[in-house]
Amino acid sequence: MTNRKNRIQSIIETALSPTHLEVIDDSASHAEHLPVLSGHVNSEESHFHIIVVSDRFEGLNPVKRHREVNQLIASEFDTGLHALTIKTFTPEQWSTRA
Repeated sequence: MTNRKNRIQSIIETALSPTHLEVIDDSASHAEHLPVLSGHVNSEESHFHIIVVSDRFEGLNPVKRHREVNQLIASEFDTGLHALTIKTFTPEQWSTRA
């Protein structure tokens, strides 16, 4: 079975052909505020940070970029994804970031 991180990476790679992609699982640092299921804290694969650099973002404002990424992985929220931080860049923005 594929884990959530790999699924997210695959979906974004296929749809956006990024020149740079980071999918970071930050679930462990959020375990204290997640619901307890069957006596266990449900913190596995629930919080992610995504950094994606793609030519597809040219001409799109940040809100439209984030919406595009959210739409790509929307089904993950139905299966336990709780929180997502998204940073999007064009290749030019990525190369000139401070």
